[in-house]
Amino acid sequence: MGQRRATPKKQTGKQVMAHSFPQMAYCTDTEHMRRVFQSQLPDFKEGHAQLERVVLLRSIVRPGKRCDLVYGLGYRLPGSTELNKLYLSARIYPPEVCGSYFNEYKNQTLVKPAVGPDIFWLKDLEMIVWGFPNDPELVALPMLVEPSRLFEYLKEQEAADALMPSGSSIQKATCRVVKYVPQNRCTLRHQLLFTREGAAEGETLVVFAKMFQRKICAKSTFTVIQNLYHSPLQQDKIWRIPRPLYLDETGNWFLVEGLPGEHMEPRRMNPELITLVRQCALGLACLQQTTLPLSEVRLPAAELAGFQKSLRGLQQLNGNLKDLLTFIQEEVTDSCSAPSSNLLVPNHGAFRLTQVLAHPAGPGLVDFDGLTLAHPLSDVASFMAHLLYVQAKGWLQAEEVHHLNRLFLESYCRQVPWEVNLNQLAAFVAMQLAGKHAKKILKQSKDDPLLCERLIRCASDVLTRPEELLA
Repeated sequence: MGQRRATPKKQTGKQVMAHSFPQMAYCTDTEHMRRVFQSQLPDFKEGHAQLERVVLLRSIVRPGKRCDLVYGLGYRLPGSTELNKLYLSARIYPPEVCGSYFNEYKNQTLVKPAVGPDIFWLKDLEMIVWGFPNDPELVALPMLVEPSRLFEYLKEQEAADALMPSGSSIQKATCRVVKYVPQNRCTLRHQLLFTREGAAEGETLVVFAKMFQRKICAKSTFTVIQNLYHSPLQQDKIWRIPRPLYLDETGNWFLVEGLPGEHMEPRRMNPELITLVRQCALGLACLQQTTLPLSEVRLPAAELAGFQKSLRGLQQLNGNLKDLLTFIQEEVTDSCSAPSSNLLVPNHGAFRLTQVLAHPAGPGLVDFDGLTLAHPLSDVASFMAHLLYVQAKGWLQAEEVHHLNRLFLESYCRQVPWEVNLNQLAAFVAMQLAGKHAKKILKQSKDDPLLCERLIRCASDVLTRPEELLA
């Protein structure tokens, strides 16, 4: 891409230590910021949009350097009852360098949102704000959300043939945001209608663009996808793997071809769901026995530390559940502090039915950002815990989930050369239920404490009755 990052003059040590960012007290007050944004940001101050609410999604203070914030805005257009959304990324800098950063940032590739600023300097707060798709960390995003600009860039890089045959012309292109984590990563889905040279009818191509902030290496993930695509997993149709298309190391993003198929919602028991669970068990066992160029390692001790940190966020629950959480923490710690095996194998990192595409040609596996070397039971537990989450949501009955989990575990055990310790598997499942699912629900839906309670009680039951609930 070639975009430059802001590089103003460095501050002295005394200058750095002098800044404590007192304006953060105002910047974290969402009602105050609603008034500020309404009165100062383009389109809002002119009355072209009415700001209804502001949610602070992220707030990180880097002492003496800057503060990173992310706001979610809800606004209405005149005469409309629809509540529209806009993400604002924001950075606060020391006053003597904020202007320098703003001048650097505004010279980067920017796109004006439908409503709000591309970039704006709130001088009284020493705050620079970006309206999506502009993002201080994802510098390629403004180009990638516009298909025409993306394909012009690929032509300049002589890489357009990676997507379509030479001489093809694009008739129509659309872009949809699949997932956006401000200042961290974004996934876009492009659907292209193109015509080959000399052809009368058009063809459709789906391409996913994934970009990351600079601390996450897009090349590493892309290399893993390349290896998987050329591995026996793909050749033997154990997994369908997205075809890798293009890597841009400078912009830290890549393109892969979309897989045909559908995400199967596990909301009712049927033969297709049973078949898919068996396929997932075989696929995971084979993935974990595949040699891949993985350098990142996630040890059980690290997973345990993350779990213990997550439990601290659940301490606001009532006393009875606090006792359960204490029990869960003690049981999990005892089981995972001394793992039965030091074996580390490729793990997807978020292995569950929602990452699998069902299709007559075989299951498709997607989303390889979290692929690391880890304990074999980590992904096994991830899959089984998700089915227990489905049960807690009321989508499947307990006996149905038990049948699916037993089927998955039996199929998996037949395909791997290592033994599965059931008590340790229960600990990994409990970590998923209480440390990930319950925490996420509490964070996103604080008005649904009953679901959190069901997940925590399920984690406790799994630890006390693993033979009954898992095997």
